[in-house]
Amino acid sequence: MPPRNLMACLVIAMLVGLSFNVGQAKADTAADAPKTVTVDGHDWYVLFNGRDLDGWRPSENPDVYSIEDGKIILHGPRSHLFYEGPVANADFDDFHFRAEVYTYPQANSGIFFHTQWQAGGWPGVGYEAQVNATQSDRIKTGSIYNVAHILDNAPHKDREWFLYEIIVDGDTVTLRVDDETVLKYTEKQDDIQGSRRLSSGTFALQAHDPNSRMYYRNIYVRPLEGDSFAIAEPPVELDAGLKNVIKPGNSVTAIPSGNTPDGEGVEHAIDGNAGTKYLNFEGANKPSGFEVVLDGAAVVTALRLTSANDAPDRDPAAYLIEGADSDGAWTEIASGTIDRFRGRHAVQAFTFDNAQAYERYRVVFPKVQNPDSANSMQIANVELLSKSDE
Repeated sequence: MPPRNLMACLVIAMLVGLSFNVGQAKADTAADAPKTVTVDGHDWYVLFNGRDLDGWRPSENPDVYSIEDGKIILHGPRSHLFYEGPVANADFDDFHFRAEVYTYPQANSGIFFHTQWQAGGWPGVGYEAQVNATQSDRIKTGSIYNVAHILDNAPHKDREWFLYEIIVDGDTVTLRVDDETVLKYTEKQDDIQGSRRLSSGTFALQAHDPNSRMYYRNIYVRPLEGDSFAIAEPPVELDAGLKNVIKPGNSVTAIPSGNTPDGEGVEHAIDGNAGTKYLNFEGANKPSGFEVVLDGAAVVTALRLTSANDAPDRDPAAYLIEGADSDGAWTEIASGTIDRFRGRHAVQAFTFDNAQAYERYRVVFPKVQNPDSANSMQIANVELLSKSDE
């Protein structure tokens, strides 16, 4: 069977080859390919451009990060810097990651992998490759934190650059320091705690505490031999004149109805608050969404979605928009696929041709990103956009 990332590439290539009819979403112009470099005979994707944090998203305390001379400086209270760029759509399963790291005495940091965006706290998803040479914690660089440890004696020194590599191949993680394997770990069922497990996800660099100062530079990743990474399309640029015609309080009905938990009802899909969400337990294996009645008829030409706070497998993977005529008949306006979101509370937008005004709209998500593991469909916010002068 082809590797998972290769299958993703083949699917994307097939979708790109489709020609959309009038009324379906317009494909955006393909972005320039992410930069690559050749190191040790291999081509690597560049995750950090050395100039700014384009493609990265900080959590709490974003001021702890600064850029100087091609390196990311981390110095300050707890924060995590999540990769949300186009390589693999920031959703890596098997990979070979490398970064050059420099620590000062008493520094504590880490590189999370198979993780996902969260606004604050210690990441609850994925594993952490520890970075610590001399801080008081006995767990040192080359450890998978709270899972498999190198104690007391770090394989590198403070005030010296070292090469740190993370390789995930199926259920095996290899950590290398300066070209030497320091840990090889095969995941055990007993080590899995909730979302702390090998699955897929992004990377995050950790700022641990105000006494920790460290640098990261030359941050690269490549697929394993015979595999490949899908490259996400750039976000759709929306016209400045578009506005959301759905208002909190509009009449809205869940599709299918009657299977949403308390506090996560359909009204939260249109309340304009990314901190709430609409969850439908029917949506894992059948189309789900909502019907909404606007204050007045509007010509809708764009859809904007905001992902919910957790569980990316529940995110929609496709959409269908319909409008109702005065006689009640429904007409398809647009449909298309939805790439995996680049994180939690992330946004995707889609534009399409439509010249007909409707007062009633249906937004349906025919499938979710991973119906095999999801128990529902969820979305934080849905916006239907129209020109402001209409």
